[in-house]
Amino acid sequence: MSMIHKQDQDNLLALAQGITNPVEGQIVRGEPVICKTCAYYVGYWCIEWMGSEWLPQPYSRESDYFETEKEAKQWLEWLLDDMAYEEELEGWEV
Repeated sequence: MSMIHKQDQDNLLALAQGITNPVEGQIVRGEPVICKTCAYYVGYWCIEWMGSEWLPQPYSRESDYFETEKEAKQWLEWLLDDMAYEEELEGWEV
C-alpha cells in the first residue's frame, strides 16, 4: 500500500484539472482520507504545482496513529460527521 490510495490521488488530480494557469507552489488540498506510513492515520493530502506537473504530497495529520485500517476508517467517519454537523450549525447563525 502506498501512503495514499490511488483513488484519493486521482480525486486530487481531478480537482486540479479545472486550474488553467497554475503558478509555481500553488496547492490544492483534498478531503480528509486514510493514509499509511508506519501506521494508519487520518489526514489531508494536497497536490502542489511544481512548474510542469502536480506533485501529490501529505498536507496534515489530523489523528493519532491506528493499528488497523478499520480503526482509522471509524475515526474518519466521526470526523466527517463532525464536519457535516459544523456546516449545519453555520446555517443557523443569526
